[in-house]
Amino acid sequence: MSVQRVAVVTGGHKGICYEIVKALCSQFDGIVYLTDRDEKRGLDACKKLAKELMKEGCKSPPKFHQLDIGNVKKASKGFEIM
Repeated sequence: MSVQRVAVVTGGHKGICYEIVKALCSQFDGIVYLTDRDEKRGLDACKKLAKELMKEGCKSPPKFHQLDIGNVKKASKGFEIM
């Protein structure tokens, strides 16, 4: 049975977390999830990253998942989905 590796970065829409997502997409052998409480910010960041990564020849853009780690119930459900 093959296991797919997954990286999850919370608050990935800006700053150092954004850069971590970008680096993981370029170097990590697996699925990279950019998560954020705000769906619009997260989706916008994923679109921007996809464009930047395409210019660099990377074909593995991040996937987005709305996640609020401050809400344990919702966070647990989010991790089950991923």
